[in-house]
Amino acid sequence: MEKIGLYCNWKVTPDGHGFYINPIHAKYLNALLKMQYQVTLMSNTCSERVEGEIYYPYSEVGLVKLPNFDSYMKGFLYIKSIIYGCLKLLKYNDRIYIRTFEPASWLFSFFNFRGKNLHYHIVSNPISVILENRDVPKLIRYIRVGIFYPEYILTLVAAKANYFTCNGASVLSNLPRIFRKSVRVIIESSLSQDDFYQNISRDNFPVTKILCVGYIRPAKGVDVLIKAVKTLAENHNVSLSIVGDGSYKDEMIALAEGLNVHDICEFHGFVPTGHALNEFYRSHDIFVMPSFSETGPRVVLEAMANSIYCISTNVGYAPDVLSKERGVIIPINSVSDIIDSVAYFIKNRQELNDKIKSSYRYSKSFTLRSFFEDVFKD
Repeated sequence: MEKIGLYCNWKVTPDGHGFYINPIHAKYLNALLKMQYQVTLMSNTCSERVEGEIYYPYSEVGLVKLPNFDSYMKGFLYIKSIIYGCLKLLKYNDRIYIRTFEPASWLFSFFNFRGKNLHYHIVSNPISVILENRDVPKLIRYIRVGIFYPEYILTLVAAKANYFTCNGASVLSNLPRIFRKSVRVIIESSLSQDDFYQNISRDNFPVTKILCVGYIRPAKGVDVLIKAVKTLAENHNVSLSIVGDGSYKDEMIALAEGLNVHDICEFHGFVPTGHALNEFYRSHDIFVMPSFSETGPRVVLEAMANSIYCISTNVGYAPDVLSKERGVIIPINSVSDIIDSVAYFIKNRQELNDKIKSSYRYSKSFTLRSFFEDVFKD
């Protein structure tokens, strides 16, 4: 049985015999276990469990514990622990999957004296994430980029010297030109066979139900969607369901109340991935992803797999998976484009059945197993 180590800071909660992990990250572990890998995870840890987390005994998945840190730069306060964990993963595993960017992940390449297979997979563009954080003054954002940039380049150099993949064409386009030819572009998906649902019927129900799924913070554009729903409700019978928690949730509830759409905007809080979340997709008509910046967004693939019409901003790999009229790509921060796209769906719902079917069929090409098979192509 091949041994694989993962460097992914998923903030797990250990106890004496195992650890608890977020359900979405548990899907990654399950996929690797089903592929007959012996898995060890290196991750930051915390002491408080979150409801709905999945438990793994150490006999099933090993754990290299890092201290509790809640930001990238704070991770460097524990550089000794990261070095120790890096050496341990390299010693006991045949290959390492490094979810990039993680603090000091370039150390794996530096200490790889035994020539282990290292797979660096870039999931996002951290420079744009820093620059687009509207909660931070512009000058501070540029200072943070300057501090982070040496780490950024070191990680890319390490990735270029090993196996190097990235999450969609937009991530590739944002890399410095010198590194682009070294990268294989793949699409990351968290889908399993249980997530697919083909709903043929698209009848004209009295209410057009709009769904948004994701962590609620400024960069997610939830405020833009709520403003669009305000205008849509003047001419159409619509409702909006927002699934997810986050630091911006109270402000979004206040915005809905201030715009007098609180009666058609429902905030459902966190819903665990799997059956419960899939039921939300399957009971709605349109999925809108209004984010300003994304690592995937894997929620678009989840929506496609559940036969729901997708509207997304031009972020992450959304333009790749929604091309050929499988959905609609709109500009970032555009209330009017959300309004126009939703209104078009309402007026042409029957004609869009073929596009929804095409979207569903296309999504079946992307599962978590196929993602790892792509990553580990030597």
